[in-house]
Amino acid sequence: MKSYIFLAAALVVHIAGAAAETVPIPFSGIEPVPIPLELAEVDPFAALGGVAIDATEAASIDGGDVFLDLDRARTRLKVTVVDNEYEARLGRIKPKEVYYVDAHNRLVDTIDAPFFVAGSSKDMWDGVQGLTTRPVPFPEGTWNITGVREVELEELKYGPYMIGTDAIGWVEVYSAGSRVTTAYDGGYAIHSNSNDFSSSQSYGCIVVRESDNRRIAASLKADRAQLPIEGKSRQTISVSRRGR
Repeated sequence: MKSYIFLAAALVVHIAGAAAETVPIPFSGIEPVPIPLELAEVDPFAALGGVAIDATEAASIDGGDVFLDLDRARTRLKVTVVDNEYEARLGRIKPKEVYYVDAHNRLVDTIDAPFFVAGSSKDMWDGVQGLTTRPVPFPEGTWNITGVREVELEELKYGPYMIGTDAIGWVEVYSAGSRVTTAYDGGYAIHSNSNDFSSSQSYGCIVVRESDNRRIAASLKADRAQLPIEGKSRQTISVSRRGR
């Protein structure tokens, strides 16, 4: 308490001594209180630096333009398309389109799935040949859509578009049929399958029907065309924790 009293007294003395160089700070219903001019001119945030951003940049940081959400049962994918207009991206205007498509995440029972080394695993396993994995479900969480690629002729069973993500899973890694370690794995995408939808499987990717694959790809491509500058148009997929 004594230290607070001393500080207050010192401030009063300082203000009184600088009365000739003061500026008023008005308060509603209270007599203006003078403070030293040299204190009034100090910008307390001047040392922080930084660059001011415009409304469009603020909106791009705040959220995305196309949201994909896989339900807990992993049987339905919700696609929400938000207009790139500033107010819409802040959530003040309803999405311009919301639709649902059937999906599944049924896994192939194998230890021979491709290994797309990712994350910290790259330091040890990137470039190592002959490694395979046991598939795991599409990783839970929210991930970025990294691209929409029309598949090559030899990949048509996964087409017509491969919708890439930056999702990373934790998998068992095998070499010549023997388990050697566990590591981070990538390559998780959204695609269709030439096998019947009711019985098709994947190595962890989300599978949709071919017609729905085209529709989702079109939504993503149209959105990116509106804001082609890298970082201006965010597109994500969120996968809920199953059973909760």
